[in-house]
Amino acid sequence: GSEAQRYPAILRALRKAEPTSTRRKRRGLRGEHLRKAWEASSSLRARTATAANRIAAVSTAWQALARAGEVAPGAAGWDPARHPTRADLEHQGKGEGAHYVLWHRPLKKRTCEKVPIIFARGDGGGADTYDMLRRLEKYDPVQRKERGRTPLFRGASGRAMHKQEFNPLVHTLSKHVYNTIILST
Repeated sequence: GSEAQRYPAILRALRKAEPTSTRRKRRGLRGEHLRKAWEASSSLRARTATAANRIAAVSTAWQALARAGEVAPGAAGWDPARHPTRADLEHQGKGEGAHYVLWHRPLKKRTCEKVPIIFARGDGGGADTYDMLRRLEKYDPVQRKERGRTPLFRGASGRAMHKQEFNPLVHTLSKHVYNTIILST
């Protein structure tokens, strides 16, 4: 009982006691990182279904603060009842009021209740999730009747983008951006 409660406190104290110079610095992905990667990478800007899916998946996960498993299924495989489909993505409004609504399924909720996440129009740069979702629908269109059976993001194979493809993509993007920032300063 009480030992289990003390364990987290002991771990925090040990982390604080460790000199900061030996601790690995964690840097979160930021909007400026996505913009710089977008500007620097012609493969992300390519007018292909694969490129559109990749940048839209990373941008959506970043903007929605989504876990990898909420964007891309794991080894168990894709299931339209548990994972996002194109039917979960809706374009609404016109002109300046245009936006996307993603009916998101949080992993940590016990029910499969969907939560709406809204992506408003931005500047069209690499951190503009609205623009990335627009590109996704343009370069990887799905017929209305197939949207409920089609993964929201597809990998290079044309099937659901899995965490095994998504995670290295985020790491590669982060390393590229981090190296660009370090080398340019």
